[in-house]
Amino acid sequence: MIQTVNNAIFYHICIYEDYRLRVNQSYNTKGINRTYSKCKKEKQEIESKFEECRLQNYSNLPSRKNCFYVCLEKDVEIWLKELIRHHRYGYQIFKLSCSGFIFWADSYLFSDEDIRNPQKYWNGCSPSDYNCLVEGLFIGDYDVIEDCTHNFRSPM
Repeated sequence: MIQTVNNAIFYHICIYEDYRLRVNQSYNTKGINRTYSKCKKEKQEIESKFEECRLQNYSNLPSRKNCFYVCLEKDVEIWLKELIRHHRYGYQIFKLSCSGFIFWADSYLFSDEDIRNPQKYWNGCSPSDYNCLVEGLFIGDYDVIEDCTHNFRSPM
């Protein structure tokens, strides 16, 4: 289910140098258009399959290609563990104030080969579900409040 949010506090873990945010700057999601052209073919195929399912059955939900990924504060350390599990060690964590639309999904249904399921993924999940790897697909405007990388301990 998609929700409208106004000045909601979310967190973004930035893993790409090219996309670093600046504190006290405002942004919006209008310019986001992921092509996944630099990704492995398998990742491109999975993204295509999920996008096709979204377009056919859930066209009102934000696209993974055009959203800004966010999470709640309670999930930051879980996401850090996930990044390290996939050998991603360089990151920055930003606290954001977001106004727009958010859709919460269980990332396990996207990333875990054994349970991958576009239909279930696009059905969404509760952001408070502790059995899910909760990711927020956000569309709208956001302000970067602070770089809070050092507020979270690295799970290494």
